[in-house]
Formats: sequence, structure tokens, C-alpha cells
Amino acid sequence: MKKIVITGGIVAAIIALHFGFAERGLTYAGGPPTAKTGSPGDGANCTSCHAATAQQTPGLITSNVPLAGYSSDSTYTFSVSISAPGKSKFGFQASPQTLAGGKMGTLIATNSITTQLAGAGKYIHHRTAGTSGIDGRTWTFDWIPPPSGSGDLAFYTAVNVTNSNNTSSGDITHVSSLLVIENPANAPATSASNDVATVVENGNVIIDVQDNDVSNTGNPLTTAIVTQPLNGFAIVLNGDSIHYVPGAGFSGSDTIVYSICDNATPALCDTALVLITVTPAVGIVHSDEPVKIKTYPNPASCGLIIVN
Repeated sequence: MKKIVITGGIVAAIIALHFGFAERGLTYAGGPPTAKTGSPGDGANCTSCHAATAQQTPGLITSNVPLAGYSSDSTYTFSVSISAPGKSKFGFQASPQTLAGGKMGTLIATNSITTQLAGAGKYIHHRTAGTSGIDGRTWTFDWIPPPSGSGDLAFYTAVNVTNSNNTSSGDITHVSSLLVIENPANAPATSASNDVATVVENGNVIIDVQDNDVSNTGNPLTTAIVTQPLNGFAIVLNGDSIHYVPGAGFSGSDTIVYSICDNATPALCDTALVLITVTPAVGIVHSDEPVKIKTYPNPASCGLIIVN
């Protein structure tokens, strides 16, 4: 009778091989690395871990955001769905981003058993319990938009359809995006814009700061000075303008920070800057150097000329 001797090294190799295949088969079953949505900002998708080329597949992600666009005071539901007859293992990742890669709004994992947040809450993807399906899979989650005035954005998603062969070969990655616009009516209810002004040294100027400010509430605005200028003094006139007086002998740049509020309950306020340029008075030259006095004899007269 022949004896087959299995050494400890062979056993270790067999165990390592077994768990190696198991690990490959379950790679990222609990969730992929972040930044794999296929967005311009991410620059990567599931193919960095799964073989083959990503396929552009329109319509993978849908939402109940109105055609008019999102409003910052609402919460919307999004769905990522894939149809793949004969397949039973899937994964996904999604993120709301600007074209430059800015992550927008707040994601909510409404089903914490099948989905989870990642990347400081700016990505959402599957959990292990959310990878199984019959001929396809759907994941849902909610989204709270960014503050008003943030502009349009897109939801980017990558979906991986695996063939469950315990390797990365044969898997198919689908990428898709959904444009989400901001409703024009979502503009800030109260918005202050920066102002500029010029005044001559030792003069004064009145700036109608509310002239380019906006209130969508219909309530009158009230102006208040938040930060006084460093090189002068400012007061509010008639509730809508600022009277600025530079310090004696000062020329250069100065800044005022002011606020506007619409007197609602609660009040809606915003802040802006007044950028002021104080120009030297004509004929006056400022210098840190001492003044030099020279005399110039003249046949007709004799006088003093002050030369800097």
C-alpha cells in the first residue's frame, strides 16, 4: 500500500489557495472603495477592480426630483436599477457631484441593511446584504439638496454585474449619470452683493448698498454694519445706505462688512462687503521721507520751492 504524505507546507498552500479564491470572489462584497462612480471628478469606476471595459448605460439612476429642478428645503428619493437576466450578484456606487468633482448635498441611506454611506457621507454603495438579486437589482436612497444658489449637478453611478466565478473576469460594469438642475425659484430669499466706492482723502461718501441686494420675500430690508472699517468710520443712513468717512489724512483701501435682513420671523439675512478706495487729495504727496527745502534765486523774485 502506498502512503500519501501531506506535509504542513502543502496544507498551508492549499488553505491559502482556497481563501485566496474566496477572497477574490468576495472582493468588495461589503462595499467598494470610494471614488468609483465613473464621474469626471472621480476618474475611475468598477473596472479598476473588475475586468472589461465600462459600458455607458443610460437610465440606471432615476429620481422624483421635479422637471423644474430641486429646492433646498425638500428631500428626494433616488433609485439605481440594473436588469441582467441570468445574473444574481450585483454592486453599485453613486454620488452627487459637479462637473469639477464637488460633492453636493446630503445622502441618506434609507435602508442601512443593503446600503451604506462612505467618503464622509458623499458616496453611497452596497452592503453585502444588498448584492443578491434575481435577473437584476434595485437600490434606493434619499438626498437633501445643497443650499440655494448651489446650481446644477449630476448623480453619477457605476453598477457591477458579476458572473459569480470567484474572479474578476467576466464581470460587466455599467456607468450612468442623471442631470439634476436647481429650480430657479430656489434662489436665496435674501441675497447681499458686494459694493465698491471711491472717495477723495478727507472727503466722505454715501453708498446705497441695497441697490444691488435682493429679497424674494417682499419684506423691506434693514441694513446694519457688522464690521467697522479699519481706517475710517461708517453709519447707516435711512436704513438702506452707508455713510463712510475716512480717517484724517488716510488714503488707500478700506473695507466695511454689512448685513441685510428682511425682518421676517425668523429673519432671513445675508452679508456682503463694501470695498472702498480712498484717493490722495490733488497736490498732496505723501512720503515717509523728510521734506527737503531748497531756495532758487531768480532775477525777478526770490522764493522758496518745497521739493519732496
